[in-house]
Amino acid sequence: MVEADIVELRGFDSYRVSLGDEMRGERASLGKSLLDVQRELRIKAAHIDAIESANPDGVPHRGFVTGYVRAYARYLGMDEDAVLRRFCEESGFTPPSAAPLAAGALSAGRAAAPGARRADLDAVIAGSRLAAASRAASVNASFGAVVSGVASLGVLCGLVGGLGYGAWTMLENIQRVDFAPLPQAPEALAAAPEIDMMMRIARAGAVPGPMIDASALAAVYAAQEVGPPPSAPRDGPISALDPESAGVYAAASAPKPEDFVTAALDPAFVVALAATENGEPSAVVSAEPAPDAAPRPPEAEVRGVALVIDSEAWVRVRDGSGRVVHEKLMQAGESWRAPEAAQGFTLRAGNAGGVFLEVDGVRHGPLGRPGGVVSNVLLDASAIRAALPKAVAETPARAEPVSLSAALADR
Repeated sequence: MVEADIVELRGFDSYRVSLGDEMRGERASLGKSLLDVQRELRIKAAHIDAIESANPDGVPHRGFVTGYVRAYARYLGMDEDAVLRRFCEESGFTPPSAAPLAAGALSAGRAAAPGARRADLDAVIAGSRLAAASRAASVNASFGAVVSGVASLGVLCGLVGGLGYGAWTMLENIQRVDFAPLPQAPEALAAAPEIDMMMRIARAGAVPGPMIDASALAAVYAAQEVGPPPSAPRDGPISALDPESAGVYAAASAPKPEDFVTAALDPAFVVALAATENGEPSAVVSAEPAPDAAPRPPEAEVRGVALVIDSEAWVRVRDGSGRVVHEKLMQAGESWRAPEAAQGFTLRAGNAGGVFLEVDGVRHGPLGRPGGVVSNVLLDASAIRAALPKAVAETPARAEPVSLSAALADR
């Protein structure tokens, strides 16, 4: 009896699982691709693929292999030491710190055959699917960038061209001049001369008329430029303004003599008004006062110092001890007389052009310019006479004016 072959069933644990398969499984569990790992760990995807394939020659510098393996194991959540030990067992890699002598021999071997090592590395990278995918992705990305750049440039050129064409069309429409048709046909005002008749006259030796120069006609019909009318400038510098002749503080102008017809105060003086056409006087006005008018009593002599206000001004008077004796905003026509026994009185006044000082009935001043302020003016008769000139005498009293129409009416 032939014994039947017993077939042993094999499970998942019966197969050998390499370190690269475990790393790929952990990476798939995290849902990460090689490019994702490259962006997060700053390690090239080709080096990650070489670590998963247990190929230490895929890393250009062997001194970086240990660090890359530990960093990738830490990223996947695996034991760093165990992963490094299994990587060394499967790939035959020896860390430089563990075998310095072997590292020296390996460096000598590299110096002996650098071309072969570089060829093997290029073969590994070229045969990797990741390298092919990276090259295809880079080619596609560069082609897409070129296409997008060309498309953007085309759109920009089209936009600029459209705007320029629209602006040119609008300018042409604005500058275009059209003739509007008349509602009725124009009528012929004169018949055109016959050409045959003109030709016969020319052949007969008629003297041609003078030729008209086109430049002369252009000069006649050319637009003449009209210059601006001459005008004197009305503005001037501010320094030329005189506050005494214009403005609020300007002095009042005295009445003109020709505004009124007056008589002198001499009783014997007579003024004749309005003569008739033949030269005879029509009316005589005498300045002699009426016989029944009472004579004026003589004015009493005024002694002492007084303030006389010609225009509104603020004044303040202090005595010798500094006490305020008089302070007021005085109006035009008001006056204030200091006591006769006053000693050491001083004055401070605003609008000095409207303040006068009267000493024994004689007016002196003004104290200053209109709108100015004066201080510490001593109210002493002798000091005032020495410091201030006499004021201009007031206009003498005038007789009542007599108009020409009234004189003719009395006639």
